[in-house]
Amino acid sequence: MAYYGTRQKNRHTGLTAGVVILTVLAVVIGAVIFVNSRRRLHDTAYTFDNCLYYEGLSDDEREIYRMFYDLVMHRNDTAYFRFIAMDRFEYAAHGDDLIPIYDAMLLDHPEFFFLEGATGRDLDIRGLGTNFATVLIFHLGAGDPDEDRMIADFEKAADDFLLGVDLDETDDKIEMQIHDRLIDSVTYDYELLDKELWEGDLGHTAYGALVADSDGRRHRAVCDGYAKAFQYLLGRAGICAAVVSGEADSESGTLFEQGAHAWNIVRLDGEWYEVDSCWDDIDPPPGEDDDVFYKIIKFEQPQYYNATHHWFNRTTAQMKQLAGDPNATIRVQQGSMFYEIDHCRRSTHVRKSSAGEDAHRYEFLERLLPVANGTAYDIH
Repeated sequence: MAYYGTRQKNRHTGLTAGVVILTVLAVVIGAVIFVNSRRRLHDTAYTFDNCLYYEGLSDDEREIYRMFYDLVMHRNDTAYFRFIAMDRFEYAAHGDDLIPIYDAMLLDHPEFFFLEGATGRDLDIRGLGTNFATVLIFHLGAGDPDEDRMIADFEKAADDFLLGVDLDETDDKIEMQIHDRLIDSVTYDYELLDKELWEGDLGHTAYGALVADSDGRRHRAVCDGYAKAFQYLLGRAGICAAVVSGEADSESGTLFEQGAHAWNIVRLDGEWYEVDSCWDDIDPPPGEDDDVFYKIIKFEQPQYYNATHHWFNRTTAQMKQLAGDPNATIRVQQGSMFYEIDHCRRSTHVRKSSAGEDAHRYEFLERLLPVANGTAYDIH
């Protein structure tokens, strides 16, 4: 299907008013096509190595993906726009795929945190059409006044993080280094969880994990913030990864309750593995000093290692029904205080189903996610 500049030739024998409308529309479409054709030259300059969703798209879908990416690259040009033109048959067949392709582009690029959050840019869509053709014009809305500074802070935080990673190592060792540094540096954002804000806060983004959440709390994130930061850092190291959305549950008595959750899928030597860095993170009890707590529990080897790698490099089948690990229970005594950390109990991670009003969107994206069957780097 030809999305760009596609117009179906039709004989028209209607009233003069109809001819005028079609003529005006043709002029507008022609002008838009001319501008857009010049801007399409930008698209060929972009590369998308290790972008899982891009890899799974058709050639036509990739062209649309590149168009959306180009919009982001020109986000500070307030007059910049892109368009897609379809005849009515194409629009009926594929119009519903446009926003999922935009979502796919965002999912491949967690560094575009500024398109999320409470002050994130909106994708403005305007349509022109007749009974014969539809033209959709896309433009990114205004960003946060501090957007450029936030992007610079984010990139610096990622650069600083990767200074502590030996990027000359093999991919599996790099993956573990990034995983371990991430759970050491990020604290779960319980304040955000208590707000029941399921989206909108920077704690849901890679920015929250590497810099701060929307309230300025440093290195605070909930599950999707962990997952997006892990994906981004792996991508910087040349390792393909993506975020998996779904539901997770664990036996009662742990820190976790059934509900929406996010984790990762990672490619190592052509095989896929699932990783949940958020659940591998161990937080201190309320009121406990972080530094003191972590100095104590890290002496509890190998229990500490087992507890912080329980959801690391698993298969999809394992994640669906993962047994608990009694060798991951950490027992710590500090003076008269006694702690027992036992969060590695039987758990389930199930990918998001394609039910509800967003069924088509989730179905479109889900088909692009591979099943994790890797075993070569199973450390358990």
